[in-house]
Amino acid sequence: FTPSMYLQNQLFRKYATGNFKDLVKSINYDPAMLEWLDNDQNYYVSENNFTINENYARELLELFTMGEGNYSQFDIEEVARALTGFYTDGMHTVYSPTRHDHGDKTIFGTTGDIGVDDLIDLIFEQEETATYICRKLYKWFVYEIPDEEIVQQMASEFVNNNFEIEPVLRLLFSSEHFYDENFRGAKYKNPIYFSLSTFRQLYYEPENRNEFMLWYNWVLGQAMFHPPDVSGWDGYRSWVNTFTLPYRKLYSNQVVDGHQNQIPEWGDVIEFVERFTNPNDPELLVTEMTEYLLAIQPSEQTIDLLVEELLDGTEVYNWYIYMPGADMRIKTVIKHIMRLEEFQV
Repeated sequence: FTPSMYLQNQLFRKYATGNFKDLVKSINYDPAMLEWLDNDQNYYVSENNFTINENYARELLELFTMGEGNYSQFDIEEVARALTGFYTDGMHTVYSPTRHDHGDKTIFGTTGDIGVDDLIDLIFEQEETATYICRKLYKWFVYEIPDEEIVQQMASEFVNNNFEIEPVLRLLFSSEHFYDENFRGAKYKNPIYFSLSTFRQLYYEPENRNEFMLWYNWVLGQAMFHPPDVSGWDGYRSWVNTFTLPYRKLYSNQVVDGHQNQIPEWGDVIEFVERFTNPNDPELLVTEMTEYLLAIQPSEQTIDLLVEELLDGTEVYNWYIYMPGADMRIKTVIKHIMRLEEFQV
């Protein structure tokens, strides 16, 4: 239901670098989340008549806040009781006190009539919550295998700033660890990043760019607003495989060459290379283009082959970007750079 997904996306944007605890409290009332994980089917009827659905309670702890292994099945059952009483029409969420279980619940050692906001307070009192979230941030921005010492520093910053995300990101982004050369090229471009950055790096914005990217994102494995399940996409190495890699190469080719009536040919080739230091020096031009387009540099042999391809038999001293056919040679080299394995990371 598109309107629900739009509302949820706006909620994520509102809190993206804000207070994560407030985000979790807000997502409990989110129409898309209520429908997706069946919490609108989780309600109290009478003392002897419960319609308890544990789906959202389980994922709230396992995926969204604490991580697997840091709670019990009993915790899930009690959390589900605390989350009773909501229903939605897909655009608005209503809390009904008569559908909420007001009985005593015991969650993480605390007993009482725990409501939905009280529940979130209890979750964030657990030490593992900050560590789990900061571990996710580390994996997203740095590398799939976290450095636990850095994660703990981030978690301390997270707690000390009342679960504000921005201070944690500032700590990470200003650390020497973040700029360690070992992490260059350590992340695979996800399909959305890959498809959008290909256009942006070429300063190319055709009118129907978005439609073109949306179709390819389905093929490449990341359809926007359509995750495969509640845990999202596996990411990391799953993005590049024997099925998706040929389509990635086809995509970058078509961005440059155009494709039927879907997208016009890229026509600003000369304007693009004029941005570099001295585009009439073929060796310098290729070096600067690879430095610009790639996160990590290819071998010297690859650079030499790209220079040979650019010259296409022309002597180095005869290369001139305004000579006949130069634009087509530049496009050919750019397409080959975008087909390199280094372009996928």
